[in-house]
Amino acid sequence: MSERFQLPSGDKLAALDAAGCEYSSELVVVEGVVSQSSQSGWPGTEGYTVHLFSLAAWRVMGEPLRRDTLLLLRPVPATADYFRDFAAGTLHQFEVLLSVDQTRAVVSKLVQQNIKNRELASIAKELEQPVIIKTERFGDLTLNRSIGWFEGLADWNGVEVEISIDSDGGFDIASQLETAETLFRDAAEWQKKIEAFAVAEKLELANDWQEVGKEMDAEEFLDRMVLESISIGPDGEFEFWHDDGDIFYGHSIQISGSLSEGLTDSDIPG
Repeated sequence: MSERFQLPSGDKLAALDAAGCEYSSELVVVEGVVSQSSQSGWPGTEGYTVHLFSLAAWRVMGEPLRRDTLLLLRPVPATADYFRDFAAGTLHQFEVLLSVDQTRAVVSKLVQQNIKNRELASIAKELEQPVIIKTERFGDLTLNRSIGWFEGLADWNGVEVEISIDSDGGFDIASQLETAETLFRDAAEWQKKIEAFAVAEKLELANDWQEVGKEMDAEEFLDRMVLESISIGPDGEFEFWHDDGDIFYGHSIQISGSLSEGLTDSDIPG
């Protein structure tokens, strides 16, 4: 960090966390292995940016090792290139203000970088190994550790699409696979529902985006809307993501719903 950069302190350090968590009043030193989850950041106040990353395994110094995730919020200079500071699988010690529930911490300072610790190093090596779940319908599903989703390819009505399954923080995706099985078992019927829903929800808007005199009918709209991926959530939710065929100038067409409620929402993110 820059020598001119002044870290927030005391109450201001806890206030850095916009989630409003309750924090302890004393700083502690923790050590851990940086997880493979994606890192992010957002502008703070008073000239700093908040760097967000996590530890996959950690301990408060002098206490037993924990295998649950600790989310770290680290104030850095607004101009810092912070994404390269702590690579996945590296081991470090930080002085932090720890939340009362010990799920989050605000970094006060880096105590020691690239520490030597046999137990943490073993976990770091473990995190480099692929996690694969074998299924009959979807083949091998491989964990993408950066986002915590299992990913693979599947046949949807004769078309190969990507399938992504939210692991919900663990490796047990039995419920999600049941949702996926239900959808794929009745793929033809679900496809009809998705197409009808997309036309009802987005055809009028699509024509608003077209040049005058180039309005399209439902058939052309559906021909240009091409399914690319299906995402499955932990509670029966699902999302169908389509290439828009340049209808919305490159935005995706997302159709969402759940097994219990059917199709409920449409959007054009991107």
